[in-house]
Amino acid sequence: MVRIPTILNAIRYVEFLRDRLHPLMLFCYQQNKCTSHMSRSANGWLDEQTYDFSVIHWPPRCSDINPTKYLLDVSEQGVKDDHTAPTNLTEFWIAVANIRLGIPVERFQKFVQSMLRRGAAVIKS
Repeated sequence: MVRIPTILNAIRYVEFLRDRLHPLMLFCYQQNKCTSHMSRSANGWLDEQTYDFSVIHWPPRCSDINPTKYLLDVSEQGVKDDHTAPTNLTEFWIAVANIRLGIPVERFQKFVQSMLRRGAAVIKS
């Protein structure tokens, strides 16, 4: 998870991909279906990079089984459950970091074990 200190639009998303993601690409990249991710400029840039890394093209209306999405959901629920809501972005990021550090390893292991079933459902659809 990367903190982006501004509103993410298509142009900023491509800049982020170029500057932050591209140097790290020794793996497959999976994005979700948010507007900036689905923009022509973002997809055009990703298509131009196919010789450097692989992009997983996600079917429309398909559930998101990205492990990062799971982590975001757990973090979001933790912030909602906290008795003292963050009053600014810095407090929010500190709260998220503390929540992530407190997630038991067993919870992630259970999620990873469920990925085979989820992956089979995606392939079937």
